[in-house]
Amino acid sequence: MPFQVQQIIQGKSKPVCVKKEDPAAAALSLMIEHDYSQIPVARAQDGQAIPEGMVTYEGILRAVRNFRARIDDLKVRDVMVAAPIHDVEDDLFDILDRLKATNAVLIVSGESPDLVGIVTSYDSTEYFRGRTEDLMRVEDIEIMIKELILTAYTNDGGEIDQPRLAAAIARVTGSRPGGDDRKHAFDDLTLSDYIMLLIYKETWPFFEDIFKLPRDAVNQLLGGVREVRNALAHFRKVITADERDRLRFAADWLNRCQEEFLAL
Repeated sequence: MPFQVQQIIQGKSKPVCVKKEDPAAAALSLMIEHDYSQIPVARAQDGQAIPEGMVTYEGILRAVRNFRARIDDLKVRDVMVAAPIHDVEDDLFDILDRLKATNAVLIVSGESPDLVGIVTSYDSTEYFRGRTEDLMRVEDIEIMIKELILTAYTNDGGEIDQPRLAAAIARVTGSRPGGDDRKHAFDDLTLSDYIMLLIYKETWPFFEDIFKLPRDAVNQLLGGVREVRNALAHFRKVITADERDRLRFAADWLNRCQEEFLAL
């Protein structure tokens, strides 16, 4: 199962909770203090927080209106609403429909009913937006690498030297583990292949004038991009802030080098 709920709460602390017997005003104060749209209601049991519902602004308003009471006169049990509960190992897509109706779901540990997180519509949107941006940035990097490679194999007439490019592709793909004697079109290569073509000794003098850095340094940067790309493509993990910054840095640096070269 590639997308699990635990991926969206990974790295987050356990949620702030209130109890049924707490004053409703105290729950509201916590929501305002932490800028929450909702706050879980849980009871303490054997060192665990057992979810019982949640408090929302709408729930508070409905209670105040229907009781015709001041919020200071109400307890959390009077204003709380039911909350969907999901396991950390549940499929993330299973909670999306729930989020349309409730805006938040409570998450419990797979081994116990202990409350370990809360997922809101905003959280799910940010999660998928982040993954989409990361993949788009990897694609941008790959496109720039391909454009630079083709520039290196362009003759004085402005045309791609196809025989020379094909020979380089054959050498790169032939060096794959186990060898590969098949003919490969340029657009069908992997990111690893493109990186190999970029740092290929035969054409490196051309790129050295563009990058103005040692070959090993460029290989180190792009090798890191490849690792992040593989993690994203194979759903191995949620990438870290450092890895996301690596993608941004590589994309910005390549774009700057390419723009400076084209401006010559």
